[in-house]
Amino acid sequence: MQKSTKRALRIQAVSTSPEVAKRDNSKPIPVPSTADSMVAQAITASTAAYKDGVKLQRLELLLPLIGASDLDDWPGGIRQQFKAAAPLMEGVLKGLRQSSGLQGGLKSEIWDQGDAIGAWMGTKLAAVIFPMPAVLRQVRSLEAVKNDGLTLMVNPQWTAGQFVSDFGFGAGSKELQSFVAAFQDTYFLKQQRVQGEDIFILRAYPGEWQVHIQNAQGKNPCVHEQATKPLYKELEAIIATHQGGDAPAWWKRMKKEFDFNWRTLKRD
Repeated sequence: MQKSTKRALRIQAVSTSPEVAKRDNSKPIPVPSTADSMVAQAITASTAAYKDGVKLQRLELLLPLIGASDLDDWPGGIRQQFKAAAPLMEGVLKGLRQSSGLQGGLKSEIWDQGDAIGAWMGTKLAAVIFPMPAVLRQVRSLEAVKNDGLTLMVNPQWTAGQFVSDFGFGAGSKELQSFVAAFQDTYFLKQQRVQGEDIFILRAYPGEWQVHIQNAQGKNPCVHEQATKPLYKELEAIIATHQGGDAPAWWKRMKKEFDFNWRTLKRD
């Protein structure tokens, strides 16, 4: 993953806290700036969903950068990402285990060394990080799934909308697709670069999907909310509306610089 030329969000990798943040449903949720605040948001969202009967949940966590180089945020690949993700998962699980019905010990295992797939397993609570289609049958066999407990799939490694290429063909593929479709996005935080803008997609159950655009001051105000996860074309339209026109920000900046240089040349 190449670094963007614009200012990017850097989640600070501090010691994660199990405390659950209080939610004000009347206001957009802010983009977290630390691991603690992101973990607290995830715990709050996942706990609320569990209490509402959502037992199969999908989380997307924005990982704090560790060991980034000038050319690559993750020179160590997925294994380096696992080192950043594991403490976050420990914090999330510690917070969730305070909920009634989710107490108890968890056994941890590495399911795949090469793809850094890890699992935390208990009778009523389980989580799998970086799952791939090849391990979905293992996920289905977890005790938490069989006991109607809380099961989390965190930062899954497949592309939404491309189940045929990722999951293969046949009846077995359809069963896996149905199983994956049963998981609800209860917490989602992702950074993307769209039309020259650094944006953040954030959703915390039971709230709507939020789009935040980073401004020149490094702040990330929420500019749009909707009931469904925004598609790329929707993000383009949101950015255009926010900018007050159809031209992307990078084009406006380039045109402004060009006009300034042209006026300077004419004076000379």
